Amino acid sequence: MTKKQHYMTWEERQKLETYLNVGKSVSCIAREMGFCRQTIYNEIRTGTYLHTYDYYDKERYSAEKAQQIHNHAQSGKGGSLKIGHDRDYAEFLEAKIVDDRMSPAAALAEARKAGFTTSICTTTLYSYIDKGIFLRVTNANLWEKSKKRGKKKNKIVRIAHPTLPSITERPEAAEERSEYGHWEMDLIIGKKDTKHVLFTLTERKTRKERIFKLPNR
Repeated sequence: MTKKQHYMTWEERQKLETYLNVGKSVSCIAREMGFCRQTIYNEIRTGTYLHTYDYYDKERYSAEKAQQIHNHAQSGKGGSLKIGHDRDYAEFLEAKIVDDRMSPAAALAEARKAGFTTSICTTTLYSYIDKGIFLRVTNANLWEKSKKRGKKKNKIVRIAHPTLPSITERPEAAEERSEYGHWEMDLIIGKKDTKHVLFTLTERKTRKERIFKLPNR
């Protein structure tokens, strides 16, 4: 069979998840689906999450998780996020915008002066902020956007638990990312009428992430 050269579709990811659940080998799956083995390995790595059973954890592949990551990457100007593999660059921009109250354009200029090899344009940075790519930066941190009224497009609503402290009341060690062990959690909700959600835990210092698939929100 001729090897396919395109990204997996949603239907192909669902088929892959079924094959893995019944115990088919990667070689067998590659032959059945018409992809090379490396493509299957890459796809499994993308969609793997830690599934918690009663007494142990086990890594499993989720077609839904892999599709969400693929869609997210494609939204970043048609490819993977340019900033995705340079944590220091992302944290530098966050610090300049949030702590030093710089505009995105000024923060990018400072990053170029600092000698970072990663580089994005101002439009891309604004797009990442709109999409919630950064942990600390939102449109509320942007002076020109925070002053605009009546526009609620792409607004992210966070509903705080009434009996728990606000996320802004972090301990100093957690805020400065100087100590391991401070985790933030979030819920990734799919499109309308879907029940399954992804529960994420992100460690603030290392940005290590755990993802769990839940049956409903």
